[in-house]
Amino acid sequence: MKKELISSSWIILSQSVRLIIGVFVGIYIARVIGPYSYGNISIGLSILGILLPLILFGQQSVFPRLLHTKYDSQNNLLISSLIFTIFSGFSIFILSSIFFFLFVDVNHINLSIYFIVSSSLFVFKEVYQTYYISLSRGKVVFYSVLLSLSIINIIRLVVVKSPDDLINLAITYPIEYFLLAIIYYIFTKHNTEYINLKVLKTNWKKIYIDGWPLILSGLSLSINQRLDQFFLKWNLGYETVGYYAASVKIIEIISILPYLIARGTFPYFIKLFQTNKNRYYYEISVYYKIAFLFGILTGIMIYIFSEDIILITYGYEYKESIIFLKAYAFSFPFSFVGALNSLHLKVIARYKSILGRQALNLILNLALNYLLISKYGAIGAAYSTIIALVNSTIIYDLFEYKKSNINKLKFYVFKNIN
Repeated sequence: MKKELISSSWIILSQSVRLIIGVFVGIYIARVIGPYSYGNISIGLSILGILLPLILFGQQSVFPRLLHTKYDSQNNLLISSLIFTIFSGFSIFILSSIFFFLFVDVNHINLSIYFIVSSSLFVFKEVYQTYYISLSRGKVVFYSVLLSLSIINIIRLVVVKSPDDLINLAITYPIEYFLLAIIYYIFTKHNTEYINLKVLKTNWKKIYIDGWPLILSGLSLSINQRLDQFFLKWNLGYETVGYYAASVKIIEIISILPYLIARGTFPYFIKLFQTNKNRYYYEISVYYKIAFLFGILTGIMIYIFSEDIILITYGYEYKESIIFLKAYAFSFPFSFVGALNSLHLKVIARYKSILGRQALNLILNLALNYLLISKYGAIGAAYSTIIALVNSTIIYDLFEYKKSNINKLKFYVFKNIN
């Protein structure tokens, strides 16, 4: 397990570097381009985020499981997964291009969104990252991420000088994806000598069978995470989206940490579950307690210092974001627990349970955003997100047919569960 833990540390470090660089560069860009253009970029990234599950087909979870169960050779699985993802990414790009040029007015705002969405061509970089995480080679991920981020963010700092540079900024997103894919390709030895079409077809079938519940759950999750911004754009415009996205960015920076830790430790917990289930349940239960406690403490700190955080980071121009940040402070305990909940369900391969809660959340989020935004304005979007988050992490498990000790732990988090 030592190898997996060391690799997990590299993965967590790489994602922490991504967050730190992203925070400083993102804040600089938000200040330069202003709330309206920042809202435009946020919408483009939201559309891309919704398309990602359609392209990846749940391979962040399926691929590691196939590797660790010795389903096929590492090389065969990697090449099969790459071709599968390249084809799906190209298909999504063609369809989105047809839709854009037939039904959307071509102006600098919509064109910037189109360039961001074109990043779908290079989503196969996620396959490489999953491959190295699965093999506990986190150091490769760290250096690849560090190198690509250094190059792309220098480019962004050079090309973005005013709100008029919106398209220049948008073009950097597909370049970022492409750059990371190339770096991973250079690090990887591709042996195509023993690959044949029959092997590829068999692997693609396995990816499809295992991945369809995850693609649906991933799609539901992506829509849930971004639905509020679309409702705000349709009802209140890009500027409101910019204010809202600024607060959400701070929330994501903090709440993503337990998800990054969960992803980094995923290979470790898979092996632990396969070799020693009692030890696995003990360790995951401890993490649940820690996550809930840190979620409460983080929420209190964010609520108290929300005004200072917004004004120091984004400036007075984004003062409208403060109210959203205060509201989202209540989400942290549920968000932190949700990260471990997702990890646990993937380890024990309960993909349909993931799909069920995300599908229910999608319906709930649609209804809540429609009702609460019309009644309370933009703050209603924050309320709907928090309610949906409570549903997926707490309420849904009250109605699970089979309750595990882990589910009970979420309701009695400070008690000992055998």
